[in-house]
Amino acid sequence: MNIRYALFGLTILTGFVFAVYQGWAQRPVSAQDAPPNMLRADFQSDYILMVAEAYGTDGDAQRAISQLGFLATDGEPYNPYGMASDALKFGEENGYSSRDLDLLLALQSGLLSFDPNFATAEP
Repeated sequence: MNIRYALFGLTILTGFVFAVYQGWAQRPVSAQDAPPNMLRADFQSDYILMVAEAYGTDGDAQRAISQLGFLATDGEPYNPYGMASDALKFGEENGYSSRDLDLLLALQSGLLSFDPNFATAEP
């Protein structure tokens, strides 16, 4: 009976060693830096919500615009108002709380009052 447990343990250990060898030596994962704008829409909306929470605390529109620049795409016009609008629309469609929607709406109106041209810019 003890030989069965020893054989079982040896099999598990051999499998573990083989898996580690395969994962690290034979087929290692090459980590690459992906740009933030490649995040799924829900993660982008969550990030914009965090910016809205910070804006709700300090009311600093310039800082919010700077933080939203993190999600900007190279080669496309940067429109923080459009980002906030997209996050608000996503939040309404996916059941964000009324507090979160209010924060996003406050960010959106704060961006618009900071620079009214944001509303007319191409997305």
